[in-house]
Amino acid sequence: MKTFEEFLQDRCPCHTNNSPEGFESWLADRDVQDIIDYAEDYGKTVFLDGKIEGIKQVGEIIKSPNE
Repeated sequence: MKTFEEFLQDRCPCHTNNSPEGFESWLADRDVQDIIDYAEDYGKTVFLDGKIEGIKQVGEIIKSPNE
């Protein structure tokens, strides 16, 4: 699972050249509302990832022999 910083790095158009300075500059130029919007998107992504993992675990429990 990605951290919020990694999530932001994926959205930074300058991160493709692996420039930490470019990412830091891009991040500093973001408005607070931009960061809030990114945080909400990140939260939704993490929530859905958790649901998917939970469904996989339920499937494994159902497939395993009763003990």
